[in-house]
Amino acid sequence: MADEMDGLGTSLSFSLNESLRVNYLGHYDLVSGNENVHQAVQLRLNTPVGSLVLHPEYGNAIFDIISEPMDDDFPVKAELAVRECLATETRINVASVAVKMLNEKRTAQIFIKYSINEDAEITEIMLEVPYGI
Repeated sequence: MADEMDGLGTSLSFSLNESLRVNYLGHYDLVSGNENVHQAVQLRLNTPVGSLVLHPEYGNAIFDIISEPMDDDFPVKAELAVRECLATETRINVASVAVKMLNEKRTAQIFIKYSINEDAEITEIMLEVPYGI
């Protein structure tokens, strides 16, 4: 009950491969509170904008730029895409977004630090995306 009242919500639980999780009783598993917010951030970051028919604005525009030619502007564009994506998640405050280019692997690593609005603890995650594909 406390999780329902914390303002962070409850959602269906997804595994890393974005499949619904099922608990030991065979029911869909749920996540609440901070765990729900962390899952929502991961789902939003890993969903291309426009891929949800009923929510075409949902997702991360970084998937629109990964096929563009690599130039000095890519890290700035990638940071902007991630910040715009996360700006719509009102339950968090983004502390920083940093982009590291791994040219030999043709990959960009995006390091994100954020906190949940009611929590001072910083969560650090990394999103890795191939580019020039």
